[in-house]
Amino acid sequence: MTCLSRTALAAALALSANGAGAELLCVAQGGDIDFGVYSVMDQAPRIVSTNITVICRSVGRRSQSVVRMAMGPSSHTNVVNIRRMRSHLGRSTLDYNIYVDPALTVVWGESPGINTAAQTLDLPVGSTTELTFPLYARIYPLQDVEPGNYTDVIRVTVSF
Repeated sequence: MTCLSRTALAAALALSANGAGAELLCVAQGGDIDFGVYSVMDQAPRIVSTNITVICRSVGRRSQSVVRMAMGPSSHTNVVNIRRMRSHLGRSTLDYNIYVDPALTVVWGESPGINTAAQTLDLPVGSTTELTFPLYARIYPLQDVEPGNYTDVIRVTVSF
């Protein structure tokens, strides 16, 4: 038995700016996680990685900032420690999670300094840069689920 699975991250992307006056403009893109075809017979977890790119431009004056990325809970569990995709028929769920690190030890969440990612930015006036935030995801093996498409939506918040 096989099923397709996908988690949409970019569909629910939020940006926030720090302070009044536009000194830094940022746009985020990418981030969909596609686990491909899942088999209930697989003995090992399926691990994939992708990137979210944040493009920032300094306007008005030199911008020095820390760009932080947080990921909200699963739309089907309302927590970050247990994320689930739901089948298109709504009868089955697949457990998975998203991690900050390639070793899959830190579940990506919303607590700054604990389970989020951050990069320092120092841009001269009028310059643009791309920041790449890699993310890693694991879908757990041996889950007895019905065939079909599975999805989840995660809110990604980029603050600067």
